[in-house]
Amino acid sequence: MTRWDCDRFWQFPRTEQPSFLLDLVQAGIERVKPSGILVVIGDIESGAHHAADALIEGTGRFSRILVGEEAGPVVFRYTKEPWGVFGAIPPTNRMLSAWQRME
Repeated sequence: MTRWDCDRFWQFPRTEQPSFLLDLVQAGIERVKPSGILVVIGDIESGAHHAADALIEGTGRFSRILVGEEAGPVVFRYTKEPWGVFGAIPPTNRMLSAWQRME
């Protein structure tokens, strides 16, 4: 994409989730082998991480595993909003969680 192709994305609210989010997570769920690990990284502002975690938990086939010393998601925040590369949207804060398939 060119810088001008990206311009319209600057206008999108950060709270809007991408339309393909649940399809992407579902595709990941289907590909994890028994005892395999599924790592979820999503932005906080749109709630994408929470939506992905809820979908994974709802399957009943995964159990949450520790990331570092944390039982829940680990949060990565910027101390100040970073500048994106020229023409790109700046990154947002992130959450990370890990799940292990039980079957």
